[in-house]
Amino acid sequence: MTTPAPKGDDQNAEITQICIKSQESSSYITKDEWLISIEKYDENTTKKPKIQKVPSMLRELNSNTNSYDPLVVSIGPYHHGTQKLEAFEKLKISIAQKFCLACGNKISIKDLYEEVAKVGKSARECYEEGSTKCFDDEVFNRMMFLDACFVLHFMFILQEGNVSNGTDKEQKEVDPLQDGSCYLAFVQRDLFLLENQIPLLVLNVLMKFRFQSESQETELIQNFLDRKATIMPLQENTCTNVVKKFVQKMMGLSDQKTKWKLDLNTSPPHLLHLAREQLIGPPPEETNMKKSVQWHSYPCEISAHDPSELRIALYICLMDSLVDNVEDVKQLLEKGI
Repeated sequence: MTTPAPKGDDQNAEITQICIKSQESSSYITKDEWLISIEKYDENTTKKPKIQKVPSMLRELNSNTNSYDPLVVSIGPYHHGTQKLEAFEKLKISIAQKFCLACGNKISIKDLYEEVAKVGKSARECYEEGSTKCFDDEVFNRMMFLDACFVLHFMFILQEGNVSNGTDKEQKEVDPLQDGSCYLAFVQRDLFLLENQIPLLVLNVLMKFRFQSESQETELIQNFLDRKATIMPLQENTCTNVVKKFVQKMMGLSDQKTKWKLDLNTSPPHLLHLAREQLIGPPPEETNMKKSVQWHSYPCEISAHDPSELRIALYICLMDSLVDNVEDVKQLLEKGI
């Protein structure tokens, strides 16, 4: 029978291990080298990925369990290979063939793939470091090619109505992207997930083979974003609209009195980024930044134990922006708030 060690002994052993690891890590460089590295440290050299993952603290919430993962199709490396998405993974082969045929007889699949491969390195750098290590260059480029063809084909389906009319039973069984299929809504939902994005630079490469002008490329993406926006129309007096205005005010952003215009020349990273810009409006002009950002002070409602604890104050500011009259209170109560 083994007698458990006293709690104090466990703590001492843990501290000893930490000290050993600390000594091992510090032995690689001298003290002077370590201090110099601090002096020369530049936080701007640490690249923030353009396509990020959902923070773990959000995933740990039970209410968010099914909020961040794709339901039918994976785009990019983060959810590639998930077993439940295998059916649509196989569908991407035929989609790539259809996209190539739509580009014209003079363009081969090899031509399209080689153009995607040229931007493969830049596309890989858009994702979090380490998340693409399991893909060699060839496998990663193949994934980018198939995913980009799928996304663009889906956009064309929504824009042109170029789908089956559902009269052919056999076609209905093999093509889940036909008109009236419930999969259309699921695919659209998946394409606006944070972890399910493909760099727009990859889409741009393929769109140039399908369109004759940049305005047509912009129109395709704009129509796709507009369709997303119509899912939850914002009305003048809803709580959603009030929250939207509150976020805009806190971030010093436009109230969207001027219509938002899509500009692919600004090198936006992905579709979700464009959807965000469309929702909150264009950023303020650099010359007017100081005027647009207004700081407000509020009486101390904050924790007496920690002056930096602002949760109470921020909560009060948010509630104040939501509640203006009795009807607002009734609406919040009906929603269980």
